[in-house]
Amino acid sequence: MKSNIQPITAGNATGPAPQSEGDAPLHKRLIPEGLNVPESFILADEGVYKIAPQGQLRLVSGPVWVSAKTRDISGNGWGIHVQWIDQDGLRRERAFPTRQLHERGQSAVVVHLADEGLRVIPGQESPLLSYLGSFETNHRIASTAQTGWLMAPDLALSYVLPHTVISSDETLPVAFQPERFSPSADSLHANGSLKQWQAQVAHYCIGSPILQFGVCLALTPPLLRFAEMDSFGVHLYGASSQGKTTALQVASSVWGNGADPAASAHSSIQRWNTTANALEGLAAAHNDGLMALDEMGTYTGSDFGAVVYNLMGGQGKARMNDHAGMRNMRTWRLIALSTGEISIKAKVEEYGATVKAGQINRFLDIPVSGRIIQPSHGVPPAKLADLLKEAAGRCHGTLGPAFVEKLIHSAPDAPALQQRVKQLTADYTAQLHGTVQLEPHQVRGLRRFGLICTAAHLANEFQLLPWTLTNSVNAITEAAHTWLAENVSDAVRGILAIRNFILQFQESKFRTTHELRSAKSQTHHDIAGYFLPDKSIYAFTPDGFKRACGGLDPKSVAAALDQHGLLFKNESGRRMSKLTIPGASNRLRVYAVESDILDADMVGGE
Repeated sequence: MKSNIQPITAGNATGPAPQSEGDAPLHKRLIPEGLNVPESFILADEGVYKIAPQGQLRLVSGPVWVSAKTRDISGNGWGIHVQWIDQDGLRRERAFPTRQLHERGQSAVVVHLADEGLRVIPGQESPLLSYLGSFETNHRIASTAQTGWLMAPDLALSYVLPHTVISSDETLPVAFQPERFSPSADSLHANGSLKQWQAQVAHYCIGSPILQFGVCLALTPPLLRFAEMDSFGVHLYGASSQGKTTALQVASSVWGNGADPAASAHSSIQRWNTTANALEGLAAAHNDGLMALDEMGTYTGSDFGAVVYNLMGGQGKARMNDHAGMRNMRTWRLIALSTGEISIKAKVEEYGATVKAGQINRFLDIPVSGRIIQPSHGVPPAKLADLLKEAAGRCHGTLGPAFVEKLIHSAPDAPALQQRVKQLTADYTAQLHGTVQLEPHQVRGLRRFGLICTAAHLANEFQLLPWTLTNSVNAITEAAHTWLAENVSDAVRGILAIRNFILQFQESKFRTTHELRSAKSQTHHDIAGYFLPDKSIYAFTPDGFKRACGGLDPKSVAAALDQHGLLFKNESGRRMSKLTIPGASNRLRVYAVESDILDADMVGGE
């Protein structure tokens, strides 16, 4: 994707200038003129020299200079924007906090420069730091220590990633200047084109609702700020070898390297097997973005409930710095996508802790039963999984930035964008539960699924996904109802299973009376029943009703439907009815579910 502005970012490399007339060295062509080099130093084609008191020249490093001073939008967090020529003749650039020039022991500035190709003469680290810290320049650029939205009254709406900045102002320079090592710097980058990602990753998600749900979820984090919603997580859990990690890879490829974390050190997917402090750092590095966590069972700490609260609370613990002062607390706003074999609830209870409503509401458990990757495109699921895994590590990091760029230009300003996001989210939330009366925590949970629907709506409007909006909304609705079913009684869970089945398959597994009366109607072998519009009834065959119950006892589900007035009956003492179905020689015995189930008020007051 072509960014709107020329970014000043972490670790950018610029190719060597094309050969020109004359024999000027490559370094001289890449080093700008007019630099105010500090006293007692010389910047030459070969590098930086320190001038000794007797006039001797001592080589300190390869060519490096300070091109600008940086500070954040509040006027704090000062730093330097450094450019240098690496040992392959490429010009690179990175912003560093000024305080890193004064660190005791090994300086992070020197370590980063050396790691990214600057030749640093051993023993000359201190003169190099003195040289960089003494540079004077009147050039100022804005900086930010985090990825995500850079918003201020006098700045254009801008979204910062480690290697690109997306803004409506083509002249706005912004430096990504993390306070310490940023784990997202190596993983959140683009590889390949958006068209390649659409053809090699997204195309193969069609027919697999959980994969489509994951992609829509991955697009949602930039909307959190405009929806005025806090961080939250979604956890896919179930038996191994169902495709959960593949789904995580597909979602991760929206923003960065979607390679399997077991195969690539630069994957944007992290394992849960780390410390609470490391998870805080990871969250701060994915501000306004997606944090992907695999294998929740590998977290061995006994404080998992507190970790869930802290991660989704958006603020780290207060800690002391090296000088006994207080460090700035890490903050973030994000969406986490996690996988594991057990639920968040079960993990919290593992050490005898009591699960609180806030924990299961901040991290939404969605059970996965059966294979995530469905056979499609003539490719069997196992081979399709291999194709997706390989493609997610090869084509990645293009959809997310393209979505943000379209988002920025979809409204005249931030307030207008906020109004639209809030309205779409309210509309989709209402659509997800109709007139169902829910507990407050359930309403908050469904609102999060409503925001995911909003992301899907906008992605469809921007023409970024190769499937329809209906496909996206159906996938999200299925996930939402699956989550909701885990948080209600068995009776309501059964009603929701029937309703979800109707919503998902009403066009493919129910024959209408018009079709039945049509002489040209094709034979349907895999149907669940019939829709009778004159009676407003979905007439399930016994086998179709059993499938729709999703593993629950059909008799118990029928009793729940009957209790809530959602089952049509025409025989005393029976919950099945005998109905005349056009085209059938005899009246059929069916479960006659009222179409009011799609709007039923059934949860809060049972």
